[in-house]
Amino acid sequence: MQFPNETEQKTLSKIVEKFDEFAIGEVNETYERYVFNRQNQGQDESIDAYIAALRSLAKPCGFCVCLADSLLRDRIVLGVKNNL
Repeated sequence: MQFPNETEQKTLSKIVEKFDEFAIGEVNETYERYVFNRQNQGQDESIDAYIAALRSLAKPCGFCVCLADSLLRDRIVLGVKNNL
């Protein structure tokens, strides 16, 4: 792993950051947004669990804060199981 200076080479957070870059690589926002937009509430999934899953899926999507809230709301409206 390459570090810009010796100080960062000895900082735990920078080491973890470099390891994540090495192990995970770059995030494909288009794919992450596809996964987010395809997420529907599972048959036996509670609404709280569904919202938590959506929040987790939204993190790597690169949404700005204001857009993330409205997209999360839209996904809930469209993806909630309704047995009416």
